[in-house]
Amino acid sequence: MSSFGDMQIALPGEILRESIDGLLAGSGTYVCEGGSLRSALAGYVVEETMEDGIMRVCVAVRQPAGGESVAADVAIAVGDIVLCRCAKIMANQVVCEILACNDTQLRTKAKGVVRREDVQPTETDQLVMADCYRPGDILRAQVISLGDKNQYFLSTAAPELGCRFARTKQGTYMAPAAAAQQQEPRKAAVAVATFE
Repeated sequence: MSSFGDMQIALPGEILRESIDGLLAGSGTYVCEGGSLRSALAGYVVEETMEDGIMRVCVAVRQPAGGESVAADVAIAVGDIVLCRCAKIMANQVVCEILACNDTQLRTKAKGVVRREDVQPTETDQLVMADCYRPGDILRAQVISLGDKNQYFLSTAAPELGCRFARTKQGTYMAPAAAAQQQEPRKAAVAVATFE
């Protein structure tokens, strides 16, 4: 999680707590099968103590005190890690809307493209893009080229890159899992520990 002043900022799919023991999942959060509490939204982490003494963790989308904006104008560069939302799936590429760059929410959304050869490191000629990603998926990707003036070229080939937040066809939330445990053919990101 990033911080803005005294407030903690969470991005979709980010682990808020490893265990929900003694906690209640509030709005903007969900519980994964492994028992971890994750953020469903980009926003501020809010902890509230209920009347019965149980702590409720919520993620709220709101302006910080003083009217300052969390979003910033950031120059995206080659090598940056971005969070983006899949907008359009085509036969050879996925068109995305870049939402954040290096843990900073973008004020002005940018357009990114993940080409078939940049989804995974091997066997790219056999990929069906619609099986890898779906519209609405939140991806963690790396900028590999500035492209042209309209879009950035992105890659999800590294293990820690790929789908971070998605829903199945049945509408349930998906979480990143080990390759052997994946039940869908999507290119999911392996969850990585963050050290502060």
